[in-house]
Amino acid sequence: MTIADHGTHTTWCPVPGGLQVANRGGAFMGFIEKLPGGGFAAFDAHSERIADFAGLAEARAAVESGRRASDQS
Repeated sequence: MTIADHGTHTTWCPVPGGLQVANRGGAFMGFIEKLPGGGFAAFDAHSERIADFAGLAEARAAVESGRRASDQS
């Protein structure tokens, strides 16, 4: 796996324990945790839970946007 820093590009790195960590331009963006019952929990850069998602793509989009589902009304 190659990890490159492109400033505005978000890099996802899997880590042990079922987590995926997001980095953009050297800054920690948040992470995703695979849930035991299925789906994914997304967390922001302050380790605050954003929401749970059925799909990985939706969870990644939530972390990358930095917004909670309740913020998108």
